[in-house]
Amino acid sequence: MSNMPTRITCASLNFQGLKKILTPSGQSLAWHIRSLSYDIIAFQETYADSFDLHDRFATCLQVQFSAWTRHCGLISYNPAFEIKPEWAALDGCLLMAHVTHQQQLCTDLSVYVLYTPATENDHPAFFRALHLLLHFDHAPGRRSVFLGDFNYNIHTLSTRDDDMNR
Repeated sequence: MSNMPTRITCASLNFQGLKKILTPSGQSLAWHIRSLSYDIIAFQETYADSFDLHDRFATCLQVQFSAWTRHCGLISYNPAFEIKPEWAALDGCLLMAHVTHQQQLCTDLSVYVLYTPATENDHPAFFRALHLLLHFDHAPGRRSVFLGDFNYNIHTLSTRDDDMNR
């Protein structure tokens, strides 16, 4: 494998329903997403609850590779970077995939796409489950990145934050 560095540009977008890109009025949004100059884009709140929608999103966005759950998506516009979905958990709120370079110019990258439920009361249980999953079952490797919507406001202090640390 070459020591030549290969840069992967990434973005993370929350769409609160990606289905809008499939409508005539949503075509400008689809065009805008396609015009972004990122290799990899992670989506949250996709509401992609069927394989048919996964295929329609990939076609509309004109992606090279993609992986979907009902809450998350990961797409590649760069034909050199293939997305290989590995697993999903937490009711589709966590998607894990490997990004590999077609010519093996760089080491694989593990990408975790996370969508934390918006309801603040659900956060402690969700983050506990995430911690247990990643700590005991699927510990991230050295070349890993988390992209997503953590639905957390760092400027809001609450007693719930203390509850999460227990």
